[in-house]
Amino acid sequence: MSYSGAQTAKTSRENLGKALAALQEDPNIPPDVLAIAQNVAQAMASLFEAERAAAEPDGKAAVKRGLAVIGQTLALLQDVRASHPGIQVATASIAQSMSALYPLTTAATIRPPAPMQPPQGMGGAPMMGQPAPGYVPAQAAPQQYAPGVASVASFAQTQAQPPQQAYQQPPQQAYQQPPQQAYQQPPQQAYQQPPQPPQPPPPAQNPYAAPIPPAAAVPDYRAPAPAAPAPPPATPSSYRGGGPRVDVEVNIGANTDSNFYVGFAGEISEGGVFCATYNIQPRGTLIRALVTLPGNFQKHVNGVVRFVRDPMDLTAESEPGMGIQFEGLDPEARELILRFIRKRAPMFYDE
Repeated sequence: MSYSGAQTAKTSRENLGKALAALQEDPNIPPDVLAIAQNVAQAMASLFEAERAAAEPDGKAAVKRGLAVIGQTLALLQDVRASHPGIQVATASIAQSMSALYPLTTAATIRPPAPMQPPQGMGGAPMMGQPAPGYVPAQAAPQQYAPGVASVASFAQTQAQPPQQAYQQPPQQAYQQPPQQAYQQPPQQAYQQPPQPPQPPPPAQNPYAAPIPPAAAVPDYRAPAPAAPAPPPATPSSYRGGGPRVDVEVNIGANTDSNFYVGFAGEISEGGVFCATYNIQPRGTLIRALVTLPGNFQKHVNGVVRFVRDPMDLTAESEPGMGIQFEGLDPEARELILRFIRKRAPMFYDE
């Protein structure tokens, strides 16, 4: 059984061959362009292993190694300062190869079918004189003379018995419900309100009394209530919106599950960092991550959770965690990350 994505790996390897040829046209190749050419050759070797893979897991692993090297190469192309005619051709070929290889890493792995076990016996065939596997000998069915008769004697007895009269059920009398008497409500007496005593006449008013002036209005000396403070402006976000940031610590080394990731553009400021953890925040959560690199280099970066890998997903082949996309990566942090990904290739993720 060969790898199902061998043809796609071959096409991508040929595209990388065009990029390598364009980079090697100039005999005086600059050092930074020479490093890119070495990465392209390494990626072609991984894709060649995928073409010759005899099983699905081996081919998929080789494609993942090649795609990681291609992502690192695309990031190095962004920092080339020398003028070289093959840079544009190499960038287009590498981007085309990444778009073709990425679906192979996300496809489900096809497991080979389980081998069939041969039947018992020499060479898988039943031996002479022995029944074949699953053979059930047929049993002789008893002779039946009539339905419900087990033998000739019982059959004769059933023929000699006199016929039986059919049982007749006596007729049943219909149930008659006794008549019900109609309910008559007793008459109700009308409610009569008791007589009220006579009201005394109102007192007579003195026509010569002076009128009482109305009360003067009292001014209100209380201080006015303070105005409610204006709400803070909402922070725009592509997922959930503004809110407090969650502090996360991400330790990245040479062999850690946590690593940086880039997209098709290959620019690290448009990518982010994958934090391998079981304490996963929901997608859209604002993060303040402390990134620690080898050599005791530390840097605080702001980001937002873009994708998650559920720890309860038993079918996933990757470690659980969450991908944090950078927000406003400063030049110092970008230069520190670029120096690290030259030593270890970043992951590739793009929706």
